[in-house]
Amino acid sequence: MVHERFRHVNRDWDRALQAGRQYDGWHSEWQRLALYALTDALTYNYLAVGAIVAYLQQHGIDEDLLRRHTQGVLPDRYVTRHALDHLAGLLGSGSDLGAAEPTWTAVGRQIAHPAT
Repeated sequence: MVHERFRHVNRDWDRALQAGRQYDGWHSEWQRLALYALTDALTYNYLAVGAIVAYLQQHGIDEDLLRRHTQGVLPDRYVTRHALDHLAGLLGSGSDLGAAEPTWTAVGRQIAHPAT
């Protein structure tokens, strides 16, 4: 999962740099496109941290250790519904039969079992 997230974040940083090169004379267009790409990168980072924190919490890792590793007093702030859905897909957990699978669960499942 970390490798896959790293690939996405690098792609988003590259998009931000390309926007700067492509729209050098168009400041407002550069701002718009660069910020879209950078917030996409932030979303992927936040999702990855949330999935890892949730996984460690499920395995009984000490909360003080998690606070130190996440460099904050509230590691739970990273554990969102999307992060939990993503973790479920990564671990192969599923939703109820007949229920629509959340998007981040499907993405996690694709990362865990890539098509060959």
